[in-house]
Amino acid sequence: MIDLLRQFIGYREYPKYGIVRRYFVYKQALLKEAEQLVQAGVIRETEDMYYLTFAELHEAVRTNKLDYRIISTPHSREWDGRVY
Repeated sequence: MIDLLRQFIGYREYPKYGIVRRYFVYKQALLKEAEQLVQAGVIRETEDMYYLTFAELHEAVRTNKLDYRIISTPHSREWDGRVY
């Protein structure tokens, strides 16, 4: 019984590994979109996308327009608990 436990104990971490791996792929795709927004002049830096909700980022990608005041005061979101 102990041998089986030792053999299969690593599988308990496998679902977390899969989730983290997928999030990395999602992050890379979002950073590519952010880079295109930088090239289009919609945002100043790729890291600015971290201050947007997914809906705001989707709208910016769709329209190539963004109210930059959303990003210009990122600390305002920290204080009301909405850091994205």
